[in-house]
Amino acid sequence: MYVMNKKWDSITNIAQCTSVYVSPEHEIKAVPTGGGNVYRLGQYETTEIARAVLNDLYMHISTGCIYQMPNDQRALVLARGMSDERPDKFAGNGKKSVRRGGS
Repeated sequence: MYVMNKKWDSITNIAQCTSVYVSPEHEIKAVPTGGGNVYRLGQYETTEIARAVLNDLYMHISTGCIYQMPNDQRALVLARGMSDERPDKFAGNGKKSVRRGGS
């Protein structure tokens, strides 16, 4: 599978890499099989956003198509989709909210 980096200036064959990971600088990097220079695929604002992009890349590996690393807006949408935040079932006072629905 080929991956075009976030800057749109290089394409990397992920099949010839031993690992793809998120660095401490929130950057997604790929390590080539034979060693050498690490490929920089894209840098994002936070680790959570970079992990969401890495997960999206993983989900697209089976398609075999060229994957374009998402821009910051698309990456933020991916991160929101992966968040575990759920709305609270209880109000601020600890009681369940009362829903008075009608027909």
